[in-house]
Amino acid sequence: ANDLLAPRQDPKPPSLGANSPADPDVLRQGGDTVADAVTITMPHASTGTTEGYNDDYAGSCAFYNPGAPDVVYRLVPDQDDLVAIDLWGSSYDTKLMVYDVDLNEIACNDDYYADYTSYLEVALIGGREYFIVVDGYGQGHFGDYALAVAPHEPCDLDIPVGAVAEGEPPLQNDVADCYNNGCGTLPCDPPHNWQPLAGDATGALVLHGRSGWFTYSGAALRDTDWFEAVIGVDGAVNVVADAEAAMFMFQLAPLDCNEVAPVMTAEAGPCQEGELTVTGSPGDVIWLWTGPQMFSPPGGGITPAEFDYVLWITGLASEPVAVELRTWTGVKSLYR
Repeated sequence: ANDLLAPRQDPKPPSLGANSPADPDVLRQGGDTVADAVTITMPHASTGTTEGYNDDYAGSCAFYNPGAPDVVYRLVPDQDDLVAIDLWGSSYDTKLMVYDVDLNEIACNDDYYADYTSYLEVALIGGREYFIVVDGYGQGHFGDYALAVAPHEPCDLDIPVGAVAEGEPPLQNDVADCYNNGCGTLPCDPPHNWQPLAGDATGALVLHGRSGWFTYSGAALRDTDWFEAVIGVDGAVNVVADAEAAMFMFQLAPLDCNEVAPVMTAEAGPCQEGELTVTGSPGDVIWLWTGPQMFSPPGGGITPAEFDYVLWITGLASEPVAVELRTWTGVKSLYR
């Protein structure tokens, strides 16, 4: 399937070769170790480089892949806070860790964004000392970084009264996610399942969904939800979405797992609506897809992790909401 639809990022080489040698004359935006960590307060934004620094910390994420140079910042929050630590805008494959004063790891993230840069949301206690380590995926992964640290206000959606529940069971680590898995590749029986969407007498449907991340065979995967809908009498299906985490919404075509790809894209969340309109002839079957934009959860990669989303849909064919998920065999039968 298309890379945007994949539940995980493509594998990457653990090493890009040797690091640049440590250079004591390099301008040190962050410290080299916790002993000379640079103290910051929130909100904080800075840029720097890890080139020329030593490799002092590895972190538990990225399959404990050591070798990259790192820099260290010190933070003592004024109060208990959920803190967002963001490396978006960095120029290399980053890794990000948070340690307490005893060097116990509090959180670690390798790949949050699609460009392999890192992000964390971590609960910190006011008055305690923490160390933020800006690192790289492995040996040879170093360069310019952008660091932002600020209190984070989480998105908490109000679920509309009367919304139809998606019905997916809670995510579990090392359990294949087979519910509305569409063209997914995990071992499922049947292997491919779509969730039908049908409107009320006016063609409307409000769906309350759950998505998130889980671990399978040692890899963090996204829960991707695949839906099948029929265009109603007006010739257009409109979908407005909101979510507690950043989410993609796609129209997919062709209706073939060997060739399917996004043909229309919208972004939604956190607590920000996105909209997508699919036009066609009444009776046309369409595929819709929802899933996290990011490949790992913001809380340091801890899985399973889930969030709520809501789809407000109009223009659907007016049929009773189906109970059974449609299989790939059933989809193919529509075109025989």
